[in-house]
Amino acid sequence: MKTIFSILISAFSLVFISSKKANTVDVLLKTQSEIYIKGTSNVNSFDCHYTGNLGGEVLQVKYTIGDNKLKFENTKIKLASDEFDCGGRRINQDFRELLTSSQFPEIEIELLSIENIGNEFKITSRVKLAGISNTYNFKVEKFENDRYVGELLVNICDFDLVAPKKMMGMIVVDEEIDIHFDLALDIIP
Repeated sequence: MKTIFSILISAFSLVFISSKKANTVDVLLKTQSEIYIKGTSNVNSFDCHYTGNLGGEVLQVKYTIGDNKLKFENTKIKLASDEFDCGGRRINQDFRELLTSSQFPEIEIELLSIENIGNEFKITSRVKLAGISNTYNFKVEKFENDRYVGELLVNICDFDLVAPKKMMGMIVVDEEIDIHFDLALDIIP
């Protein structure tokens, strides 16, 4: 399955030049890559790891270069919202309810642009969750062995989702969640 993170990260290794010509690059997302969501409640914290296919597929990425940015064309992917494992059957069910996965079984992510800022990269992406789209900016760092690490802070209220309350309101999930990723990529010449 294509992942937006593999697409956005693959472009990080490219040299920024001034050109409006459309380009393509093939990228291999390695199997040791990981995406997970961290959240908290007034009682504890939780991690939900994406268990869907994140590696082994070669992706073709189409982009243009200009104004020290890579701009992407139709770079969308879909992640199955029921492919996140939060560590237990009940919390998995609660997480799927939060994401309204029965009505909206996919999370769509579109990469819009990448800008080089020193040793970091500024990412602009559009996230569609529960039928609502929002645009976000966040930063990613490159580490040795072509690993790219970053996090995107999202408020679930941006998607008209309501933080779940359990035990008659005694346990309340915080509205902000962090999407973390640690991706290993190979650019194929």
